[in-house]
Amino acid sequence: MGSNWLGDLERLIMAVATSDHPRILHLVSVALQQGASWRAIVRMLEGAVEKLSSSQGYSDKDFQIAHLVKVLGRPKLHYALHRALRIPSLSTTE
Repeated sequence: MGSNWLGDLERLIMAVATSDHPRILHLVSVALQQGASWRAIVRMLEGAVEKLSSSQGYSDKDFQIAHLVKVLGRPKLHYALHRALRIPSLSTTE
């Protein structure tokens, strides 16, 4: 276990700690049950975040606006702005 392993573990911890996506814990649990290495889990998380961010062509700003609307508003407001401004949907931001 060298310094690369420690760096990967730190990145994993930061990815999990800064994520508000409810499926992260499930993804890590399943990967560990299947015997995945820390590096494989880090690559999986990075891939999932990248895919989620770019899957609908949303920018970081779009996700920030959606998160703000989700926190300050109600589902109906979020839905209306999703339809009007094409911000990510509630299910995409969860």
